[in-house]
Amino acid sequence: MEYRKLIKFGNSSHVVSLPKAWTEKNNLKKGDTIYLEENGNNELILTKEKNNIKIPFKKITIDITRKDNKPIQREIVSAYVGNYRQIIIIGDNLNERADFIRETLHNFIALEIIEQTNDRIVAKDFLNISKIDASGLIKRIDIIIRSMIFDVKNCSNNCSICDDLLRRDKDVNRLVFLIYRLCKYYMAYPHVLAHKKETINFYLKVWSIAENMEKIGDEIKRIAKLICNEPVEKELEGRLINLLNDIERFYSNALKAYYNYDVQLACALDQVNKLLIVKLRDSVEWRKATMEQHLLIEKFHNAIELIHRISKVVSYV
Repeated sequence: MEYRKLIKFGNSSHVVSLPKAWTEKNNLKKGDTIYLEENGNNELILTKEKNNIKIPFKKITIDITRKDNKPIQREIVSAYVGNYRQIIIIGDNLNERADFIRETLHNFIALEIIEQTNDRIVAKDFLNISKIDASGLIKRIDIIIRSMIFDVKNCSNNCSICDDLLRRDKDVNRLVFLIYRLCKYYMAYPHVLAHKKETINFYLKVWSIAENMEKIGDEIKRIAKLICNEPVEKELEGRLINLLNDIERFYSNALKAYYNYDVQLACALDQVNKLLIVKLRDSVEWRKATMEQHLLIEKFHNAIELIHRISKVVSYV
């Protein structure tokens, strides 16, 4: 490995000499243009020709023959997140699975079915991924999660809220899948980041935050379902609503730490997490608790831990 020292040139520039062997190998002479491109890892790539890297139009064919719905769904999710622009689904008895496949495809933003026959379904992506704002997506998910935490406090009096929470949870999933796709796009084509202010590290953090927010939405949905299916006595309900108020503040501060890159606040939330876990354990008389109450407390515990993970992402990543 060779090295070069940085030389001051004028008031605002620095220069570095190029190895003679490299210039001769590339037939470079005085006055020729050298192209520089940042690759997303804080490194510069020097080339003698302008790099016009085209993003490939990727297509994938998924054969659903002799597969259950769950693996089919996973393959479609994988294709969407993997930035395949066209997804072709084929297989025996496709008509019998058509409704399920259509419903699955409609769970993704900007993925539209452009062809459907007896033996295949074709979906095409119409999204300009480079125009998507990751921070804007996180804020949209945040708004939905806050509304879910707020509304779950009233689900014992109005179980129709559970159905609405389920719909909002699906909205969260759609946005999170798009974030996963966006992150994988920049990881696969880091040269695109040379023209943006964000770094790979930023998208790693966004991926982790989105993943935890999606899981928080799942736990809130499950808490609502348990409360609706097995109403708790008034005294316990009051303690749980009090806990939900604490969780709401805990979540709000964790996202505040993320938005403001406030490491000090994120670290302070470690103690809040411990206090909430203790308060949660003290909220139930365990020897008299029903199986449903044990499950309910478990979901509360999971939600608290997931919020804590968000604050740790701010501290560590």
